Amino acid sequence: MARLALAVGGAVAGFIVGGPAGAQVGWMAGSVVGQLIPQTTRGPSIEEAGTQTTAEGAPRAIVYGTAMVSGNVIDAGRTRKITRKERQGKGGASVETEALLRTYAIRICEGPIAGVLVAKKDGKIVYDVRPGADFEADSSKFLADCRIYLGDEEQMPDPDLEAIRGVGEVPAHRGSAYIVFVDDDVTDRRGSVPQYEFVVARKVSQSGGGLVAGPELASPTTWIDVDADGLPYAITGREQLIPGLDEVRVGGALSITKWKKDFSDPTEFSWVNAGNSAGSDRLWVMAARDNGIAVSYDGNNGLLKLINNGGILGYVAPDASAPPPWYFNEPGYSSPDRRGSLVWMTDSAWYIGIRQTSVARWNRVCKFGYEPSTEEARSLPSATIFDVNADPEADEDFALHLSRQGKLRILNRAPSLRRYSQNLVWEADEIVPAEVAGITALAFGADDERDLLLVLTAASATASLLRMFRLSSGELLATHEVSGAPTAFSRIVFSSTDAYIQYGLSLYRLGLGSSQGEPELLSEIVADIHARCDIPASDYDVSELTDSVDGLVLASAGYSGAEAIGALRVPYFFDLAEWGGKMRYIKRGKPSVATIVLDDLVEEPDESERQAQIEYPRKMHLTYQSAAVNYETAQATSERGSPDVRVTGEASLQVPVVLTPARAAEMTAMLHKVSWTEADGEVKFAVPDSWLRLVPSDCVALQLRGTSRRLRIDGIEMSGGIMQLTTHVDRQSAYASTTGYVPLPTPTPPASGVVGDSVLVVLDVPTLRDDDDALYYYAAATGERDAWRGAQLQRSLDGGASYVDALGLDFAATIGRLASAVPAASPWYTDRTNIVEVDLIRPGDSLYSVTDAQFLQRAGAIALQLPDGSWEVAQYRDAVHVSGARWQLSTLHRGQLNTPAAEHAAGALLVLLDDVSRVTAQSAWLQRVLTHRAPSYGGTVESAVPQMMSYAGRAQREWPVASLRLVSSGGPVGGSIVASWAPRHRLGTDVSPVASQHFRGFRVYVTDASGQSTTQDLTAQNVTLQLGAMTWPIRVHVAAVNAITGAGPWVWRSTDGSAGEGGGPPGDDGSGEPPVGDGTWQRGLTMIGSAAAGARGQIIGGDVYAAQNSGASWQIWRLRADTLEVIRGAYAGPFLFSLINDGAALYAGSSGYVRKFGLDLELLATVQVGGTGDAQSLALCGGVLWVACPYTPEVVMLDPGTLASAGTGPALRINTLTTDGTYLYGASRGDNCIYKLDGTTGALVDTFPTADFPADVLVHAGKLWVTSLQPAPRLLRYDAGTGAQEAFELGLTNTPGSLGIAGDVLGVGGRNSFAIDTTTGQLLGSFSIPDDSPSQVAPPMASIISPTRFIAGAWNWTAYYDLQP
Repeated sequence: MARLALAVGGAVAGFIVGGPAGAQVGWMAGSVVGQLIPQTTRGPSIEEAGTQTTAEGAPRAIVYGTAMVSGNVIDAGRTRKITRKERQGKGGASVETEALLRTYAIRICEGPIAGVLVAKKDGKIVYDVRPGADFEADSSKFLADCRIYLGDEEQMPDPDLEAIRGVGEVPAHRGSAYIVFVDDDVTDRRGSVPQYEFVVARKVSQSGGGLVAGPELASPTTWIDVDADGLPYAITGREQLIPGLDEVRVGGALSITKWKKDFSDPTEFSWVNAGNSAGSDRLWVMAARDNGIAVSYDGNNGLLKLINNGGILGYVAPDASAPPPWYFNEPGYSSPDRRGSLVWMTDSAWYIGIRQTSVARWNRVCKFGYEPSTEEARSLPSATIFDVNADPEADEDFALHLSRQGKLRILNRAPSLRRYSQNLVWEADEIVPAEVAGITALAFGADDERDLLLVLTAASATASLLRMFRLSSGELLATHEVSGAPTAFSRIVFSSTDAYIQYGLSLYRLGLGSSQGEPELLSEIVADIHARCDIPASDYDVSELTDSVDGLVLASAGYSGAEAIGALRVPYFFDLAEWGGKMRYIKRGKPSVATIVLDDLVEEPDESERQAQIEYPRKMHLTYQSAAVNYETAQATSERGSPDVRVTGEASLQVPVVLTPARAAEMTAMLHKVSWTEADGEVKFAVPDSWLRLVPSDCVALQLRGTSRRLRIDGIEMSGGIMQLTTHVDRQSAYASTTGYVPLPTPTPPASGVVGDSVLVVLDVPTLRDDDDALYYYAAATGERDAWRGAQLQRSLDGGASYVDALGLDFAATIGRLASAVPAASPWYTDRTNIVEVDLIRPGDSLYSVTDAQFLQRAGAIALQLPDGSWEVAQYRDAVHVSGARWQLSTLHRGQLNTPAAEHAAGALLVLLDDVSRVTAQSAWLQRVLTHRAPSYGGTVESAVPQMMSYAGRAQREWPVASLRLVSSGGPVGGSIVASWAPRHRLGTDVSPVASQHFRGFRVYVTDASGQSTTQDLTAQNVTLQLGAMTWPIRVHVAAVNAITGAGPWVWRSTDGSAGEGGGPPGDDGSGEPPVGDGTWQRGLTMIGSAAAGARGQIIGGDVYAAQNSGASWQIWRLRADTLEVIRGAYAGPFLFSLINDGAALYAGSSGYVRKFGLDLELLATVQVGGTGDAQSLALCGGVLWVACPYTPEVVMLDPGTLASAGTGPALRINTLTTDGTYLYGASRGDNCIYKLDGTTGALVDTFPTADFPADVLVHAGKLWVTSLQPAPRLLRYDAGTGAQEAFELGLTNTPGSLGIAGDVLGVGGRNSFAIDTTTGQLLGSFSIPDDSPSQVAPPMASIISPTRFIAGAWNWTAYYDLQP
């Protein structure tokens, strides 16, 4: 059959923008488009940007490189009318005018994009961040009134559109870049939406300046910020009665200094009477705006105050239970902790991070408004983030930053970088760059628009490092050193062009420069078009398309991928041919592949003369989109002449690409020469099939009768062993320009699109960082191919039958395979003999030597895999590159963190521990086999290789004790032994070890020669053992005990002088503490360090909701019912008395407040009822939410939908409520009775006397179950109709918790919990919750959630207790 060049119009037939549904991809036999110029094609054109539309279903533009597009209005929003007052001249009257404000959304193009570089409004540039653009003020103003979504798959619905349409009614438009304008003034347009055009870049690079020192500040506690025009300012109190601390006394002033962006032309002004003559005599400014509002600390009263131009605006507190001196973190009681990274202010709200390590509930971030308040009724936060650090009690700093785009981020050493909306709703966990992971940040800053992250960390005692990263990827872009001792009084703020850094008394400016769009490779664009047409990469070859394309827009509906590619042939000079079952894109201008002479021909070519003389165009015009003139249409012209041929007329071409003027001039000249060449027409000739090596698009030299012509093969037809070639005249010189244009650098060859499989390592190793003091293991992954960009770690608990996502591994870890075996070595000495030779897996990876000081500080940490799948943790000091991917590591510390310094076989894995990510585990998984796999992003799940690991929880396994000594007396029977030892704590340093928060002391196991044994637990490091009748020799075993994993490795010593390791009581193998219970209900699935949620549990859908009713939290928790993993928590107020649900929402009662939450724990409504201590119980009945307020006293009636008043309830002192759907039953502890009320009106129906102090009541199947506390705790039963007490009584130990019902099983929750079959009155069983922490804040809680399951929580765990069959 014929070997053909494919017409581009038929090769890629799928529609890429709009187009008919079901368009198919197909092949069409034909010949190559022989003439590049001129031709008429259907496809993208210079007008692709078009004009903005409001059409529903309009095509979504696709942008490659950087180009200008018009939008499509996707949400017309709403228009509202406001009245403005304007004063006419100095002293003139005020005139009211009306204005129209509109909120609306415009889709820009397909996402994700890197950024919007330019915006035009009705043809006028209103935003420009390109290099050389002096448009800072206008750009800042533009960004202040809009919100840009870059079109990723994580973006959330716009909150302003949701405020208009309703929550859940607004799509997130994932995959589409769009912009939302909020209250845009459209008065001049009579309310219509303006016409916008946007210059969009798929990729951007930053061009910026260096770090420039600014003026010295007067006080380290100076507050810096930028104003609405992006100009920096600083605010400081003028008096410093305490050295180094700014203080404002009565009648004092705040000093404000404002500069231009380069710190020139300082302007100073003051707020007089900032200390307020009616207020405190000592006032420290924590934060301030240039509009006169300051957040200040009252040093006399321990209060935070809002000051507005000298007067007290209000008082604030993080919650209603906060004591007056709630913010008392004052070094030396002279100044609060006012680190610049903890307080942020906007024009409408301010945010504060509270780090009070001595009180767990202060581990939070609060948002406040500027509403007036009094000291008696302080302002409470409108939103709160609780438990910012994983361990609320840990002395761990965190830093805050509020970006220009309204995103609040929290960075801590966990390491975690969490992004929240301006209303403190969690949005995403972002990448923490490896260079700063686990390091306390003095300050940090992020700019979403520029995709930049700045982090300031201490480098030494005399300097710090300011690192700039790519926010989205963690890529390190630049590093700057700032001199001076590291200080927590540091702060980073952004303008649209610069970052300003406060470092103690030093002020710096970091020029961020401009955002510049980057070109894309032509091969990538053509490949992407194929992918959109569902053509696999194996069916085509684009390796020769190495041109850089500055910009291209595909935005019209109906043309095919073939037509889109065809439009690119003109400016980039390539053809499409097919052979070997593959489409091949061939660049023109390559050398001839062969010379054909007369003897090679079957017959001479047809050389008949033309009937008409050839005409060559004198001028060639090329129309294109010019980046130099704001992406408007421009034209380049080439002119040629010759005395030998007829030159006449002009030719014009349009190309739908973005070009620079120089590139356009070069391209036009080449196109002009190609048009002359192609005017010479085609040549046909035949050769024998010995020339089968020729393929379409090849160029050959045809030499006949002393002349040589270069011909390009357009098509080949085979017949009877003869190849009929159709060719066109081609000149290699036509594809080169002589215009003097300097060509772009040779682009990087297209990378392979095959991501390949991930190389996964899962490490059950001891805790690597002090911050990891919980039940974790670690994982890391890399790929062998350049296209690998991360993997999704998945975990299975059933041997691989089903998997759940465990963690995203979004960066390539440094992983290698040992090139040779590594011998065993001593863990006690530096190994200077052995060398670790490793081949790194990922191309381009490297290892770095560390200094002696770093080596001693545990730098250079690696893990080496042992034959049984476990790991040795080691260190290296010296790294030497051998060649290729091979490295040699020497000067080793072996067997670190109590791991075995054993032999490692060649081929074993090695991983750099700086690159591992921690994975949260559960104690229920101990001693179970966990199966993991890591499918690559963009790869297939099926190709991911499963790995099995027997999980031992080594991150919480205590180390063996040291120096076990025995001093004995007596024997051979009886006597005593004094045993002593030294603990080996896993955290801290060798010099200053620190016990784990889960360390519980020691277990001592004593055996004698006759087999007798005793076991005891203690916290001391010595014990005197009275041996009684035990027979010598006596062996004493000691192990450290962990609350999660139980006893660690055992060490023993005998009175006969022998010693060793191992042993211990039978079954005590470190697999964790046994379940606590009486054998009927036993502890099952446990989440250590999670929510401590056990009160008022209830299941809704696949989630379980429970409360943490303690001073440590006062939270409602939403957890996955199958794993108990925390989904979200929400603050519900102090003394969380009650929690009920109606299937669609939850209602919480807490000390005078009722709060309504959605099922995602979003706060829907709040209402105050009664006073302190009220809202003790809730019930839904008769379409009313009933609220027990015993201190008022009243049973309040609320509308469940809005929490508005639904009437006046009875004035009864009721503590707990229950309902059967018709009646309400309320227990009164003061009146020792149960009131029976009408469930619709609240009218009193009857009164039943009860035993003293009824604590809780629950109605089920016509019976009232009541817990009574006096004279002793007990559970009683009454008839719900008559109130008569029945013959049932169950004694309860300790104070019982709340009652719950699941099916016909009644649960009494508390430290001691009970389950009763309500149909028979039979006790089904009980269990006790261990009080396993000396710092227990509140007693353990439990509640029944199914007939066979309780949920329980205590201190730092949440668990299920299940009925045993």
